Amino acid sequence: MRFVLLLALCVAFPVMSATTVWREPLTGMPFVLIKKACYSMGAEKAVMPRGDFFWQRINYERTLSEDETPAHEVCLDAYWIGQYEVRQTDWQKVMGKSTGEMAVDGSLPVVGIRWDEAQEFAIRLSELSGFHFRLPTEAEWEYACRAGLPVDQIAMNRELVGEAWYSYGEARQSAPQPVGKLQANAFGLYDMLGNVWEWTQDSYKKDAYREHQRRNPVVLKSLKQKVMRGGSIRTEPLQTRCNIRGHLHPEQTLSTVGFRLVRSH
Repeated sequence: MRFVLLLALCVAFPVMSATTVWREPLTGMPFVLIKKACYSMGAEKAVMPRGDFFWQRINYERTLSEDETPAHEVCLDAYWIGQYEVRQTDWQKVMGKSTGEMAVDGSLPVVGIRWDEAQEFAIRLSELSGFHFRLPTEAEWEYACRAGLPVDQIAMNRELVGEAWYSYGEARQSAPQPVGKLQANAFGLYDMLGNVWEWTQDSYKKDAYREHQRRNPVVLKSLKQKVMRGGSIRTEPLQTRCNIRGHLHPEQTLSTVGFRLVRSH
């Protein structure tokens, strides 16, 4: 009987293999291996505002996930993704300058940079290291954030206090926090939710999911907005989800937008 129960638990909650980490030699940035996989990207149904949060106070009645459907299967080749958001110290080593007031140990995430500046960082690091770095696609980012969950259950069914810096209770902060201080997700990745929004490779298109190809989808058209993911210290609980799709003009900068990198496998 105990064996049957254990088997059932393993099926419901798959045991994650040990995290495989590679460190980029110049900066020491750790990258986690994400193995080749297929998953159902996007939302199964609309996410509606809840009456006990911010949305009721501003009389918001529309769905919060109009651009997160339809759910669709995508298949990803293996890739390495940054275990942390790119830090000030990483930026300084690669770009030769800081982006503002440095934390004592340089562990604050880089913020206030344009999308093309994040791209420039990836190009320079690629040239210096001999490996190919870039921003993650939306599909890669969402899969890494979910860390094995079949649907985006992360912020829908439980609080994230202790796992994310976001606009709720004791997790609320006035400014981005040093990376890696909270609990990692099941893939060993830190701050995927909250702290700072993260630029992705994709241009923003509301109905992008209806046009996604099945393998390694990405929207590279030259559109007016770029996608950012994950929420920040200022996002409400229902915004702090793996599925949420933020977007911003690539020339804009915000004190709550940073990035993490992917290294092609």
